[in-house]
Amino acid sequence: MNKAWICTPLLVALSACQPLADSVGVSVDPDAIRPASSRLSSVLTAAAELGQLRGELLAECMLGEGFPQPAEALAMRRSVPERYRTTALTLLPIDFGPSTDVEARIYGFGGSTFPIDAGGDGVVVSRDDKFDREADLCQARIERRLPSLSPLQTQAAALSNKVRAAFVERAYPRLVPALLDRLECVRRKGYPKLAPARALHNEDMRAIVEMAGVTPGTPAPAAEPPGRSDVPIGEVRVFPPASTRTYTTSPGELKLSETYVSCAKATNFFDKVQAASDDARSEVEVFHAREGSELADELEALADTIVRTQEPETERQS
Repeated sequence: MNKAWICTPLLVALSACQPLADSVGVSVDPDAIRPASSRLSSVLTAAAELGQLRGELLAECMLGEGFPQPAEALAMRRSVPERYRTTALTLLPIDFGPSTDVEARIYGFGGSTFPIDAGGDGVVVSRDDKFDREADLCQARIERRLPSLSPLQTQAAALSNKVRAAFVERAYPRLVPALLDRLECVRRKGYPKLAPARALHNEDMRAIVEMAGVTPGTPAPAAEPPGRSDVPIGEVRVFPPASTRTYTTSPGELKLSETYVSCAKATNFFDKVQAASDDARSEVEVFHAREGSELADELEALADTIVRTQEPETERQS
């Protein structure tokens, strides 16, 4: 097989450039961590890319040392469908149970979190000491070249958690009347045992099914993640991301789920979710504007640093 030199300037800067199979490559895009605007939501969306950036930098460095496995794992990435991608400042329709007839049939109540958790990269499991040493060296190179990366990841995660808590604290009280209306609609349509006020405070969706007097469906067991026992000593293996869990709705749960979906439409529930989200987001954006602006500046600086390390040496000296 022909070999191609996958030697980006960043690899040169990390002192990790070797000939690689032309079927493998990694793209590192510093613009992914540049906020599209100064709005807090944009800043947090960009900050969420920091973990992916680190994985790409590591894969790029390991490629240069002759280990394609991290790049192969990235190539297996399964993205969460746009409809189910959540951020610190969003509420998804499925956060409140099935929102469409298709979701009612596939996920019912008990599987409504499954599509949100469906994304992920492949998994690298190593029992090769040389691979492990090179991975540690690559991590050290990344830290030396980008000393702000780890602190920024920690800072961004802390801010995201704080913002999410503030957002939920403001959004959910606005939604209580809408949720009660939706559940009351379900109760009136043939589920007299359902107590809307009690159901509202129950975090277990399958328990709501039981509360309505219906036998819930059955979730497929979660797959065990691959471990060292799955790999022979001295080898490195790449495993695909875990398959999306499946859920088998019972006939009764399917009927209840379809009623729940129809009641959302009848009570304009999703319009109310959007309005509550918009109002809460606006308040949180204002309250955390300074922290968002500071984080945006640091993300821009980090992206600029990556760009500078990617420039040829002659350009950096001019």
